[in-house]
Amino acid sequence: MLSKLLIAFCLMALCVAIHAMGLTAAFRWLEVCLTRGKRSFWPSTWTLVRIATWTVLLHLLQILAWAFSTPGAAQCRTSPRRRISAP
Repeated sequence: MLSKLLIAFCLMALCVAIHAMGLTAAFRWLEVCLTRGKRSFWPSTWTLVRIATWTVLLHLLQILAWAFSTPGAAQCRTSPRRRISAP
């Protein structure tokens, strides 16, 4: 029980680290974009779309971390589907 709790804590810490590093990189990139001086509607909209896309990609990395840490995940992906036939 304690080992599972430790694994879950490490996995959560990994996800927090992925999110923190990714958003820090995005905010540094945003700061560079804002200093360029383009503050009209479409460049600002495009910047927000790119940040949202980056955030979704970070979440996908976190999902992959959870998927690869789940015991038996490989068996679930490779096991054949059973068909249930009606009597």
